[in-house]
Amino acid sequence: VTVNVTVAADENYEALVTPITVTIIDKYVQTVSAEDVTAAYGDTGVNITANVTTPETGGGALSYAVKSGDAVSVDASGNLTILKAGSAVVTVTAAETDDYAQATKDVTVTVSRKALTITADSDSKAYDGTPLTKNSDTNTELVSGDSIESVTVTGSQTYVGGSSNVPSAAVIKHGDTDVTESYDISYVSGMLTVTSRGTDDAPKYEITVTANSGEFLYDGTEKSVSGFETLEFTFNGVTYTVSGLTAIVTGID
Repeated sequence: VTVNVTVAADENYEALVTPITVTIIDKYVQTVSAEDVTAAYGDTGVNITANVTTPETGGGALSYAVKSGDAVSVDASGNLTILKAGSAVVTVTAAETDDYAQATKDVTVTVSRKALTITADSDSKAYDGTPLTKNSDTNTELVSGDSIESVTVTGSQTYVGGSSNVPSAAVIKHGDTDVTESYDISYVSGMLTVTSRGTDDAPKYEITVTANSGEFLYDGTEKSVSGFETLEFTFNGVTYTVSGLTAIVTGID
């Protein structure tokens, strides 16, 4: 920029005009203020609050763009959409103005995992010789649009008593995208209980054990018969063997 400096004439001097060249090297510096953001997977209404603090007025318009990471997306107003647990860096830019140079501020967005509890179902029955299993579960609330594709539930109880029904290895999807790692999953075991028979609904099994019979032609000598016709019995497709019984008889007459 060239500026003409004029010195007026007086009774002793003629007027003088001197050109001065003024070079503007740099524009003023803007300052963008913004705080880092923390959120949890599934949160909504999360945004970046940013403003230009230098100058107090007349600063450049702000814009937002994800610089790195895939945990969020951001719109033109700084509103965040949470995509997954993890982190991202969003750059806030104050546009250049006539007097101020463009300025930027990086904001770190940290997204924590959402707590989720998966509980294996419990079940019980009277003893019938077959394994008791329960391959089902319940869970606390998921993020909208997410669903549990599968959970492994491991447990089996055959005899009278109880044992744990253990959930594990959940797979959670959002459409075709696996979002399992965006959840902090707690697994709670159920209980499988087999009770003794002896109720109206489950009476005890009844068996009849028949001892062997014998028929001999009398000859004055001692004869004996021992054992049973059978010690194996089948209920509901399960075969049981009776043990601990003895049967023997001896005689002459």
